[in-house]
Amino acid sequence: MNQTISSKTIRSVIAASSVGTMIEWYDFYIFGMLAKTISTEFFPEGNSTAALLSTLAIFAAGFIVRPRSALSYLAGWAISSEENIRSCLHWC
Repeated sequence: MNQTISSKTIRSVIAASSVGTMIEWYDFYIFGMLAKTISTEFFPEGNSTAALLSTLAIFAAGFIVRPRSALSYLAGWAISSEENIRSCLHWC
């Protein structure tokens, strides 16, 4: 099966991917900038250093989990359709 994909479709996929990536990184930026505020609001007041470190640990967990979830999504996508892999490799 030989499919042709229009350049308009490719541009819209690139634009949607770029917007999604921008929103995701903006979310990480906001969380990082508000880490001190989040630590004082969501953790007990006894030890501010431990609260900040806990907040930063949650922030780090986002970076650790994100690639793993992308790999699991890719594995599920690959298992579901071998044709998807062929079309992806064609464009890579």
